[in-house]
Amino acid sequence: MAKSQKKEKEIEPNPWFTTMIIFLSIISSIALFFIFKKIMNSEKELISITLLPLILGIVFDLKRLEVSWKNILTKIILAIGASLIFAFIPGKNEHHYDLDFHIRYFLFVFIFLLFSIISFIKEKNRINLHQSFQREFY
Repeated sequence: MAKSQKKEKEIEPNPWFTTMIIFLSIISSIALFFIFKKIMNSEKELISITLLPLILGIVFDLKRLEVSWKNILTKIILAIGASLIFAFIPGKNEHHYDLDFHIRYFLFVFIFLLFSIISFIKEKNRINLHQSFQREFY
């Protein structure tokens, strides 16, 4: 009897999704450039430096859960793009648009969305990020 050889199918990336991610990364990088420029020219401290270790910790934990940097970068780009949309939409009763407030709000929305994307995707694989934090620290 001949041995049946299973050929593992490589999952080809969807060209539409890849194009959307590239477009989103270009738009996000342009928006982040202008946000960074506004932060540097502002007289007030718009972003606290203490949020940087929190963001890096989430990315480090994502690297621990994921194998590919491409998947990690895709999730970060999706979180940045969505947080740019959600953080800079004017409020319902906001008559005077305060850009400084929205810049401060942006990082919190980014952290929340990145944590949500990680938790949502890993929930399908039965790995909950909150449970992994509990295993690490308790």
